Amino acid sequence: MHKILLERLEEIINSNAITTAYIDLRAIQKLILNVQKSKEFKSTHVYSLLRDMCLIIDEVIDAFFKDSINVDERISKIRNHVHLYGKKRGQNQKIYRKILDYHIEAYGDDVNNIGFYLNSDGEVVGSTLYAAYILLDTKNLPFPMIEKSTHVAERNFSFAKYIGELSSTLANAIEKELVLQVTENIGAIEEIYNEEIYGCKDINHKDLFVLESDVANTFIFRLILSLQEISDVIWLRDRYIERLNQVAFLDLYIMLKLTTLKTDEIMDNLLNIKQHSKELFYEWNNERNGEIESLLKKYEQEMKEECSTMRNMIHYDIESKNEESNFVGHLNNKVNQESDYLINTINVIIDLYLRPLRYEILHYLKIKEIKSLSDWEMIMNRLSKL
Repeated sequence: MHKILLERLEEIINSNAITTAYIDLRAIQKLILNVQKSKEFKSTHVYSLLRDMCLIIDEVIDAFFKDSINVDERISKIRNHVHLYGKKRGQNQKIYRKILDYHIEAYGDDVNNIGFYLNSDGEVVGSTLYAAYILLDTKNLPFPMIEKSTHVAERNFSFAKYIGELSSTLANAIEKELVLQVTENIGAIEEIYNEEIYGCKDINHKDLFVLESDVANTFIFRLILSLQEISDVIWLRDRYIERLNQVAFLDLYIMLKLTTLKTDEIMDNLLNIKQHSKELFYEWNNERNGEIESLLKKYEQEMKEECSTMRNMIHYDIESKNEESNFVGHLNNKVNQESDYLINTINVIIDLYLRPLRYEILHYLKIKEIKSLSDWEMIMNRLSKL
């Protein structure tokens, strides 16, 4: 069992910091245990939640277990993909090109090499582009032409098991050191089964990234990343929270934490696009009669400050005497002012901002209209290279 270093305990002025860390770990453990058998979750939504768990683990270790535990370097690599864009000049194009090159190497240049997951309405809810972004540089990306699918599955299962065990180890260590008294049975599991299987649509990269330069095609790529994060938040509410027989505080706690985190990153990505890809952004915006810019302005005026505040609380503030500088203290204050704050805030973010943005991104990408290469076309493409 790993121990919290004594000097770290002495540094902890704000008890809400370690309480928040403990609840974060237990809450996301419960969430993943509840959805792990859902076919929808396993097909595409798993990737952002894997990233979120790595993020929480990384922050907990940094705040309370620094230098006392060695962890797999993949945790920090995946954790850093919480951001949907890079701030350095040319970084976004490099990431786009790296993801595209992976798909070409893994599946081939002349076949349907990019995959999308579609709901029952034929709308995109996930993609292999997003999965590759999350797993980039981790050695967990599959190469189906050179390795067996069973090897890929075993490798990913092993890493997922390690993540789950590590999160439990950290939570148990905090529990033991501080003799925490948990007021709610957070171990109660209510598994959610989604027997529905998402449809799949595979296309060739040349039919998706049709613009003239990497800079322009990166615009498409970044919209796809935002689209998946939006779809993940909506799925968590509509296909998980609303299917629970008993929605506990812990369920809404982690739902709000992930919703504000993802929303802040989604909006930062779109606002950065607006600032640095002006021609493409305003072409899209003008085509939609100013709707995209209007949504972003409304968000900046009414919701950005609150989402940014909670997003920044992924870092545990152990030094401040302000009880509201950590997520638990901030949330307690909000709930004391408004008893339904959690669900109301979740619903406002999803219904007033994320759903409309999802519609606008889907309309721009028009992935439903992109034709997949037929088997005959792919055979002829291969034969032409002989």
